[in-house]
Amino acid sequence: MKILNHPLIYPLLIATFFFNTIQTSAREDKDKPKRQTQNSNTRIILSGCANPTGEEYLDINNVRAMVLTGGDMWWDGLQNPHYEIPKGSGKMSLFTGALWLGGVDDGNNLKIAAQTYRQNGYDFFPGPLTDASLVDSAVISFNECLFWDKHFKINKSLIDDFRIAYQNGSVTNGTYPVPDSIKNWPAYGNQSIGQAKYLAPFFDYDTNGNYEPENGDYPLITGDQSIWWVINDKGNAHTETGGVPIGVEIQCEAFAFATTNVLNDATFYKYKIINRSSNTLNKTYLGQWTDSDLGYYLDDYVGCDVSRGLGYSYNGDDNDESVPGTPGYGSNPPAIGIDFLKGPKADVNDGYDNDRDGVTDEPDELIMMSNFFYYSNNASPYYGFPNGANQYYSYLRTVWGNGYPCTHDLKNGTSPVSPSTPATNFMFPGYSDPSGKWTGSIVPWDEAIAGNPPGDRRFLQSAGPFTLTPGGIVEVIVGVVWASGLPCNAMQNLKTNDDIIQTFFDSEFQMLPDFTFQVSADNLNKVFFNDNSKGTIKSWKWDFGDNTFAYTKDPVHQYPAVENFLVTMYVTDSISGKTYSVQKSICLNGPLSSCIPDLTQEISATLDFSIPSYNWLDGVSVKENAWYDTSLINYMILGGIWAPFKQASYYSPFDNPGFDKVASDSSRWDDLKSVDLILTNDKNKWTRSVVVNTLAMGGTASRLNKRKSISISKAGQPDTTGTFGMSWFPGYAVDADSGYRLNIIFGEDTMKGPLGNDLLWNLDTSDQHHYVYIMKTRYDSCSEYHNLLNVTSSGQLRINKRKIFSEAMWVTVPLLRKGQQFLSSEAVVKIRMNNNGFFPSQIKTTTIGDKYSVTIDLIFPSQLKDTSCNFLFLDSARINKILGLPEGFVFGCNTPNCMYKGGEHGCLTISSSKVFSDNKINPLNFQLTNFISCDSANKIVKADTSMYDTLIIYGTAGIKKNIEKNKPISIYPNPVSGNITILFPSHENEMLEVGVYTLVGQKIFSRQLKGTSGINSTSYNTLALPQGIYLIKIEGKSGVMTAKMMKF
Repeated sequence: MKILNHPLIYPLLIATFFFNTIQTSAREDKDKPKRQTQNSNTRIILSGCANPTGEEYLDINNVRAMVLTGGDMWWDGLQNPHYEIPKGSGKMSLFTGALWLGGVDDGNNLKIAAQTYRQNGYDFFPGPLTDASLVDSAVISFNECLFWDKHFKINKSLIDDFRIAYQNGSVTNGTYPVPDSIKNWPAYGNQSIGQAKYLAPFFDYDTNGNYEPENGDYPLITGDQSIWWVINDKGNAHTETGGVPIGVEIQCEAFAFATTNVLNDATFYKYKIINRSSNTLNKTYLGQWTDSDLGYYLDDYVGCDVSRGLGYSYNGDDNDESVPGTPGYGSNPPAIGIDFLKGPKADVNDGYDNDRDGVTDEPDELIMMSNFFYYSNNASPYYGFPNGANQYYSYLRTVWGNGYPCTHDLKNGTSPVSPSTPATNFMFPGYSDPSGKWTGSIVPWDEAIAGNPPGDRRFLQSAGPFTLTPGGIVEVIVGVVWASGLPCNAMQNLKTNDDIIQTFFDSEFQMLPDFTFQVSADNLNKVFFNDNSKGTIKSWKWDFGDNTFAYTKDPVHQYPAVENFLVTMYVTDSISGKTYSVQKSICLNGPLSSCIPDLTQEISATLDFSIPSYNWLDGVSVKENAWYDTSLINYMILGGIWAPFKQASYYSPFDNPGFDKVASDSSRWDDLKSVDLILTNDKNKWTRSVVVNTLAMGGTASRLNKRKSISISKAGQPDTTGTFGMSWFPGYAVDADSGYRLNIIFGEDTMKGPLGNDLLWNLDTSDQHHYVYIMKTRYDSCSEYHNLLNVTSSGQLRINKRKIFSEAMWVTVPLLRKGQQFLSSEAVVKIRMNNNGFFPSQIKTTTIGDKYSVTIDLIFPSQLKDTSCNFLFLDSARINKILGLPEGFVFGCNTPNCMYKGGEHGCLTISSSKVFSDNKINPLNFQLTNFISCDSANKIVKADTSMYDTLIIYGTAGIKKNIEKNKPISIYPNPVSGNITILFPSHENEMLEVGVYTLVGQKIFSRQLKGTSGINSTSYNTLALPQGIYLIKIEGKSGVMTAKMMKF
């Protein structure tokens, strides 16, 4: 159980997390109001409203969340959390949350209302206020507070039943009694005492201005379940903040949707904030305060996504423990986020781009999350619990209690403002602001980077500043988004779910397109589609990805081939008339993860020395120690001392260079390239490398972690870079095909004695676990790998290590040969992939009366020779068709649209649904389209022009190539962020198809146009495209032209 500590219990000198000294050199808060002198810890007892006690559960979907009438929610107001998800599990993802609102009047006097744990008292009370424009001031009586200390809960299904009953006359004739929740809907205020006439919204069936359920009127709600209540900040003295009341009435609605998608794990909160006072509130900030206990409350991190307006909490490691009274989520714990789906309206011409869309001072601009703040769980007067009205208001503006701003210091935001530590409005933004425009720095910053230990967290999101005039209304909608830790990273899932929910909000909670599909068990070409959208739909359109369409709700489609297709469903909302769409890829043949290439005829390797007698480099053979899996590929590279990383064993005990199954499965046979590894005494050629700890204990949490020692120079001495775990490998590796230099990671085992604990690659005749990993990535001094290994969260570190080692191509377990001296001569290891042409492996034969099924290993070259260029580098190739297949035979690939990158291995299946009944020889022509680029340096580059050729394969007989240069396409601007212009030639008048494709052949867009002889042009808007590289393809009778385009 979580224990709530009163701030005064802590000695003021203790600050367990933040510095507790005043930063005298930082910038002062020039915008601060007149200081309030009342201490918030002194409870003031005045006549007025009693303490709020109303509570209710939002529980229509997978969440069971409590809301209260005191401005807070998600707990019982005492010490127990009540945001349970999954519902019925007993596991809680939030402890409590509350509204904060503050600003200054025309005299710069601070007025504020906020709530945290009720330990000091209350700032919010139940009920609507009187309108100061109608009576003397905005007030509420004791009895009115008591009357409104409740919630009004109703389900959409009940309203639907009522509407049907009214339509069929059952309400009028009395056979359908109007439910109490409809009859007693709080549509009105008490006008006799100065309250507003209308409160909770309703549908006025006869438009007479009165709420009369007997005449067909009913509550207007959002969601499948809604809870409505109303609160104010004038019911009594503000004993939580000690601040001066504002005079606001807040009409609240909590709502949720019962669905089968991510909405089922979400809840929403709408606040209609009305200034009932006669005073203007300037420099107003509205905040959502959250104490995010994600299961076990002492192992959490928090952060924000600036671009999404999302604050979130996630587990600091990959296991959420359980303690008595607090069940945890266990392994693969979830993440939870709070999103300002709709913020307050910005002041006219305030000079800010409040919604961060690149346009300043646009009409009706809304303010998205403009500040994200975290404070420590202690009583520090500057960095801990807010103490007094001024500190609450400072926190709303990302200002510390000492008046100095939070800074982007990669620590805890308390450093003085400087060029390297600029003031910022967003703490722990992670990687969400790569331009640095909104955070003040391009450097990523999260709690792991700051080196924070996981713990008990609370955070504050706010939107402002804005002006709240007398009678002014601000409407805010907040969504709580949740994501499990499976099948991917919880934070990745959370952001995906948040994007879906933002789309749903953008449709005014009316439409969320979604569909499911099922492939027929007895006919792989036949697919059953089912619309699973949320909303009221007028019409459907299905694009099946094979140039055929349907217009029914749940179509059944027969595909022409067992391939992969991109399906788009369009649905039109019957209320707004807007059309929404969703795309999904369907793989009819399924992924061929079990397809293992036969590399025994494709790999060759040599090890040579500049002085043959000084053959000092050796290694541990798999014959001596089964450090890689010979069941995958039983082939010995240099006697079994080298292997593809994908083969490396990862089983305990860890006397092997692998990491875990995920990293192994993510490593690709396709990535294996021909490499040269040169080991030399010439320090000018040495490689800056990350050194990982290859100790044989501790599991994946500690295995292959970056060494913690101070980085060293080429002389073996501590260097001055300020980094840890970096060293120099005595040599370098290059891609033998492209000439690019490659990254190298090497290891040492700190349990193996002095040679395993010095950051040096210095071999002995015994196995010191000085593993060498040749990576597929171009040499960057291992800077990216260093950063990925720098995190402190064990869960995130494990994810990062999986990413890193999935990029490893080759690995060895090296030894010093007995009787030899280390580095006594230059050693050169050459590993060659003999894949200089496209060819399938042996196509098997079958007998009459049998069904046919074969999986073929395809090998695509990385380059082709041509007379106009030394080399043509194969960027990608697509298998268009296989000519000559007998009737009833089909083929399928293990990639979308049968598109492969140059140098890749691929898997292709040929199978028949009928028995083979003809003994004819069937030569199969594999017809491909190759996308090839080259330049004068014979390097693969981002090319603006490309070539086109066709390879026709006759069984296993070999290759027939017909390479012709194609006409160039000009694209400008390139790279592009908006519109592009495409210029291309045509030798005749013809119909052309212009298409935009991903590099794996997925069609994004296409259209037909009529080309004329000469130079033609067309345009395309790329705004909807994610960042990346795309192919522009123009195809007609005279040929195909392609060019690459980069979207940034």
